[in-house]
Amino acid sequence: MSRTYADPRPPRSGLTLVELTLALALAAMLAAATAGVTRGFVARRDALPPAGAGGPDRRLDALLRADLAAARRLHARPGRVTLLGYGGRDARTGRPNGRPAEVTLSVVGGGWLVRSVRPLDGADPRAGAGATLLRPGVAALRCERLDDGTDLTAAEGVTATAPVPDGLRLILLDAAGRPVREVVAGAGR
Repeated sequence: MSRTYADPRPPRSGLTLVELTLALALAAMLAAATAGVTRGFVARRDALPPAGAGGPDRRLDALLRADLAAARRLHARPGRVTLLGYGGRDARTGRPNGRPAEVTLSVVGGGWLVRSVRPLDGADPRAGAGATLLRPGVAALRCERLDDGTDLTAAEGVTATAPVPDGLRLILLDAAGRPVREVVAGAGR
């Protein structure tokens, strides 16, 4: 004959210490991931100049001014200006990082100003590199010296061995040859 005994313990409810620890660890990992993503968004936003009244053109001006100021050597020809210097930008945040880079500003089909970057310090070519469409409605660009107004994008061009003048003016022109934007960097700004 067998006897059956009732279990004196009540049915289990609640969480064990192991379950609670796992839940807290998972919550901490999610919070850390969310903080990292938020930090990235904030860094990208802070890397851009304030939008203010000028909006996108003001941001474009700040970017081009920084490129001109970071340049040490220049190669210019009609429709293209290549700046060799320290115009590198962090691929994640977009902030200047002072690394050697070749920044090329050119006008492509459809009237877009394009900014292309190529690292010069042996870094991963994908880090901070690539092309960005900056502004529509640009048919040509002109780069001038501030001191005497010499057009450096004239047909003969300036070689890459030429140092950057103390002051530069970058002028974006529409299809009729009228200035759309003008950015000045260096002496006399």
